[in-house]
Amino acid sequence: NAGPNDLRPCFAQASGKHYLHASSWPYNSGDKRVTYHLFHHHGDAFITMYSEVPQAMFVAHDDVLFTDVDNFTAQAEAGAVIALTVGGEIVGVADATGFPQVIQVTPQSEPGELRVVVTKANRFRYDETIPIIPPDGPYLVVAGCSIDDDQSGGSFGNGDGSAGAGETIELVLLLRNVGSEDALNVRATISCDDPLVEITDDFETFGLLRPGEVRPCEEDYDLVLSPDCPNGHTLAFTALIEADERVVWEKQFTIQVLAPQMTFVRYTIDDTAGGDGNGRADPGETVLLVATLGNTGGVEATNLVAALHVSSPWVTVSQGQSTLALLPAGGQADLAAPFEIQIAPYCPDPEILAAGLVISADWQQHASAGFSIPVGGFYDDMEAGPGAWSTAVVTPGFANQWHRSTTRNFTPGGAYSWKFGDTGSGSYANLADGALITEPLGLRQTCFLRFRHWMQAETSNSYPGYCYDGGRVEMSIDGGAWQPITPLGDYPYRIRAGGTPGPFPAETPVYSGNINWAEAVFEVLDQEGTAQFRFRFGSDGADVREGWYVDEVEFVGTGSDPSAADEAAPVALYPTLAQNQPNPFHPQTTIRFVLPEKGRVQLRVFDPAGRAVRTLLDGPVGPGQHYALWDGRDDQGAAAGSGVYFYRFEAPGVTETRKMVLTR
Repeated sequence: NAGPNDLRPCFAQASGKHYLHASSWPYNSGDKRVTYHLFHHHGDAFITMYSEVPQAMFVAHDDVLFTDVDNFTAQAEAGAVIALTVGGEIVGVADATGFPQVIQVTPQSEPGELRVVVTKANRFRYDETIPIIPPDGPYLVVAGCSIDDDQSGGSFGNGDGSAGAGETIELVLLLRNVGSEDALNVRATISCDDPLVEITDDFETFGLLRPGEVRPCEEDYDLVLSPDCPNGHTLAFTALIEADERVVWEKQFTIQVLAPQMTFVRYTIDDTAGGDGNGRADPGETVLLVATLGNTGGVEATNLVAALHVSSPWVTVSQGQSTLALLPAGGQADLAAPFEIQIAPYCPDPEILAAGLVISADWQQHASAGFSIPVGGFYDDMEAGPGAWSTAVVTPGFANQWHRSTTRNFTPGGAYSWKFGDTGSGSYANLADGALITEPLGLRQTCFLRFRHWMQAETSNSYPGYCYDGGRVEMSIDGGAWQPITPLGDYPYRIRAGGTPGPFPAETPVYSGNINWAEAVFEVLDQEGTAQFRFRFGSDGADVREGWYVDEVEFVGTGSDPSAADEAAPVALYPTLAQNQPNPFHPQTTIRFVLPEKGRVQLRVFDPAGRAVRTLLDGPVGPGQHYALWDGRDDQGAAAGSGVYFYRFEAPGVTETRKMVLTR
């Protein structure tokens, strides 16, 4: 794997076949041949794979190739490969730069056809054929362009030589005469239908272009780029080129706009001076909040100003503004100074504070994010000792193997977790039924239990979705009977009774199989009093595996419904999707969603027949509140018709679909 632009299976397929031959897996020998064919079916070791939903790619190039000419002008997204062939033979190849570029080709002495193929990871292949013809008279093409974005003359930008969102730039266009005669008194008018650019000077002259000559415009074109241009946005221009004797050419070229994408990454609490020093906010404390920002865009963000807002009657923001001089593209940085918040002693415990961060930067760049700050409650990363945890056998006569372990750990820099199973990496016992139990915890109207866990437990090879061993979470309120609770997204397995059954009845939902430090979230609603939670693991009398590890257990709550929190600073401990606003809409609508932490998000629009209309988002997104805008157009830029549409939101552990109505 050389990165997302060059993702290939390499020799994973070959290694899989070798392992298949040398091992006893799959345990059902009849499946070996099927599995072998699956490895074979996935293809060549060096085939390029998609890591995202493929998108269309803008490509512009000369519409003819003249005989006996040794160059060809083409433009494609940076990172693409441009291949030119005649009769199956490569005559020219280039790595695309994102700008018009002149590609050296083998001169063709006879008329024919030139095939232009452009490929790039996660883009649909571009494949077109153009004629090869003898030249006759002048023929002008766009040979390239350059950008002036300094702060002199008519330009006003950061001076990095690229088109940045919010900048005013001067564009120098290059024309080439690939014909056989002089082009006299050349001039060109550029146009663009994209609403994110304003052309304030669209006409320039080039003078005389002799055959083979490349010449820039005598002055420059002036463009104002909207600060709303997203990073990587492609502006498609048309150049209407004219010369004396009524000769006219219409050529296309593009400019890619770069923009910072400022995101809220995380925060840390420092309560050393104003609290108990446990790194969490508690009632009566004055805490410092250190915010880390990220930039997933293509250009640095400069002179950032961030303002913190906390929507709570129990909180005073005593220092709510901070700055950052530079946030590099692809990087992260802490704000120069921490925020300071004071939490009233009478703040309920637990509570979830709804916080929002509003960020601004040079060139009219803005971003906002919502996040939650738990107050009080319970949190244990297992590093300080056993604390108030207890363990017990649930069913008499069964084994309890819960213990603190250093074999596996989730906490960065940590060492401990709780494990059910033998010491080290040893397996759990047959006929086990043990519980790891929390201390009593105060309940609020809406509470969340969340933790990280690693598991290896026996599942059924013959019955998908079934297992023989596994674990679940149970709750007792005010010392009452233990009742199972269900995680968001449900348990992935159901118990199947074996020859020597374990403690769980058949069809009991549990965690089982292989889990690699996944996050589990449980919602507890409308309960009063105190609750205890227990992590219960059970096994039957047959095969065993390594067991269940639990780390970073957190219990938080609030007296209100998180979905009704302030829109500027929503509370969310799992990915949530809001209804689009306005609805019905014309010409555009906004879709809001919230992530509790960074994760991959796909947001797509479908018509009632289930056909994909528009991909609004497909990639990693930072934590907090986010907005996606749909302008009522499909992926090709065509206006969608009036009617009902559906938007589907996919985030870690959540898939949700909602309806909206477009009116024309």
